[in-house]
Amino acid sequence: MDDQAPTPRRPMLRSRRGVIVAVAIVAVVVLAAVLGGNVGSLFRSQSKPLRLHLEPAVAPGGEVTTFTVSVSEAGGTLVLPWMLLPKDDNGTYFDITRNVTLVERTWSFTALVMPARNETGTNMTNLTYVKGERNATAPLERTNGTSPLVSGQGFYDNLAYLTSNYPHRQTGRRDHYAAAAWIEGIFTAQGYESETHHYRWSDRIGGVVGFRPIVPRPLGDILVVTGIKRGEVDDEWIVIGGHFDDAANDRSTGEGAYDDGAGTSLMLEYARALSDIPLRHTVMFAAWGGEEEGLYGSDRWVTNDVPPGVSIKFYLNLDMTGISYPNPSTFHSWVGPDMTEGIDHPVLFGLVENLTYEGMGMPRDLGKVELIESDFGRSDHVSFWHIDTPTVFFIGELDTYPYYHTPDDTLAKMEEFVGGKENLIAGFDVAAWNGMLIVLAVDADDQIHQGEVDYQ
Repeated sequence: MDDQAPTPRRPMLRSRRGVIVAVAIVAVVVLAAVLGGNVGSLFRSQSKPLRLHLEPAVAPGGEVTTFTVSVSEAGGTLVLPWMLLPKDDNGTYFDITRNVTLVERTWSFTALVMPARNETGTNMTNLTYVKGERNATAPLERTNGTSPLVSGQGFYDNLAYLTSNYPHRQTGRRDHYAAAAWIEGIFTAQGYESETHHYRWSDRIGGVVGFRPIVPRPLGDILVVTGIKRGEVDDEWIVIGGHFDDAANDRSTGEGAYDDGAGTSLMLEYARALSDIPLRHTVMFAAWGGEEEGLYGSDRWVTNDVPPGVSIKFYLNLDMTGISYPNPSTFHSWVGPDMTEGIDHPVLFGLVENLTYEGMGMPRDLGKVELIESDFGRSDHVSFWHIDTPTVFFIGELDTYPYYHTPDDTLAKMEEFVGGKENLIAGFDVAAWNGMLIVLAVDADDQIHQGEVDYQ
């Protein structure tokens, strides 16, 4: 053994490394403490489950309800289902916002709960709260509300009054003028700017639609009755219309109930419901005359009476509406115009799709609910296509309706066709709510023209 051999130093190296690691750990712990936490709490917060609570958890469909959301941690995103159409931060206008960042752990909001119109009886949905990789859900159940904003019953009551008091509404006849006065009176009572426009037959050439005679009627003016509800955005209007003239020619029995007392009556139900609801855009309600002779009333208004500087953002057309789902007849919701192979109005179409299927739960079955883009004409929406306005056209049973353009187009025959008054009101209710939700959502969405096909 060599007494001069050097003493091994490896244990000293290990000792120094241990000191360095210990110092580093202490530094991390001290830094975490200075920042107001510790390493353990940091890791625990990433694995701790989120909690979401909704009050109330049961709400009436078709009515406006105030909800309160509570979460275990702020800073995440609350995802609202399409069953809810919330109001904005001021609680004034309806909004289409789906994602809300919660800066506090408690948030209250007001929303319209869309009514369920599905076949399965499913009335449940979830609100979802997302933060990082974690999420939590809270269930929401909708029941049948007792005080809906719009209803099939209100639609039916309007039609019953119109057909029993003004059954013979062909252009130039006494009931045509009397019905126009009745409609204008309704608009006035609701606080709208009401007017009856008189168009001479000599003015019918040169409009956007042109000369399309079906049944020439030289006697009497073409009447268009309008009611205007002013909004903050007064240079971009939403128009809702149906024609109130009648093609039936028998003086004793013709009511023009389905074509198109139904569309006029639904328009009046919207006018009633929206009178107390603040809207961003100016909305005009219209009862068109001269449709049966060739769309002359809407053509004349579009050509002569759209105010300078005003564009029409959207038009909802109501013609032969209500004999449809959940009855055996198809509910047609046609977005237009459709001029290309692709989707010409992607934002509007997507909005209608979400409201119809996700919001109301209607079946994705084209035999029951046909939501498509369509170039189908034959009604007043065509007048609006010529001024580049996107439209939605509601129509139910079409040419196969046996009383179409006959003296038997009466309310009684409509009830008979669907198997009774209750069934008819059910069809009316679906149409009424579908259109109501579309109008409220279009009013809230400034992007519906995004991505549209330019037909010029």
